[in-house]
Amino acid sequence: MGIKLSNIHIPTRDIKEIIDSLQLILSMRNITSPNLQDLFGLEINPEFEAILKESSKSKYIFYLGQMRDDWISILNEGFGWGETEAFGEEISKHINSPVLTISYFDDDVLDLNIYMNGELITGHLSCTEGTKEGYGLEDKFGDISTLSQLVGHQYINDLLNFLEIKNSREALNEFERIINFPLWIKADWISTDFIDKDLQNKYVKYDFNK
Repeated sequence: MGIKLSNIHIPTRDIKEIIDSLQLILSMRNITSPNLQDLFGLEINPEFEAILKESSKSKYIFYLGQMRDDWISILNEGFGWGETEAFGEEISKHINSPVLTISYFDDDVLDLNIYMNGELITGHLSCTEGTKEGYGLEDKFGDISTLSQLVGHQYINDLLNFLEIKNSREALNEFERIINFPLWIKADWISTDFIDKDLQNKYVKYDFNK
């Protein structure tokens, strides 16, 4: 089994807009969450219910990091391949900036997507043809115009090179070099030796359980 990680990045300096959007999304999640007894149709053991509630708390804990002067990164332990894209699409409905999602799965697949106003603007998969067939993935090739608008038109040649990379690890390394802030990052690496102290200190924990 290889590395699995997912993260979200937004080109903005408006941290308040991000926090307000997270609060709104999470408040809507609370409204639509089903009652456990209604969901299972039987009496739930109080200890089991407590375990379920405790495990869900991590989904309400976010780490926000100011990357450079004009990007904010979002981490959450509930982010995974699929969940991250859905969350990125949702938060893009509430902010005035594009949303970049990164999912790296098992050293096999890099899935990069850009959302705006609740819609997918472009997406790109970096993986081999064999991996694509094995996972049952459809072709997805990033739009160079959208990507260069996001990271800077001076990087067009670098982006064209990135789009041709099939090895997912090499692709993530290259895109990280282009965008110039850490993408090899996930929420449960915060406060561990997987990342250095300087990077840890860039992230602020926001607990929306309170």
